[in-house]
Amino acid sequence: NAYQGVHALRERARKLDRGILIIRFEMPYNIWCNTCGNHIGMGVRYNAEKTKIGNYYTTP
Repeated sequence: NAYQGVHALRERARKLDRGILIIRFEMPYNIWCNTCGNHIGMGVRYNAEKTKIGNYYTTP
């Protein structure tokens, strides 16, 4: 089995030891960037790093 001994999130979990999870998200609608002025179309996908910065009152 090629996946034996591999984390369930595979490549997304490569930075988990530093508390970073790699996520992928998609633009829900068309937008214009306020910084550079470029158009970003609906459905464009991006990779991002998700980190836990602090705790809210209701988060575990």
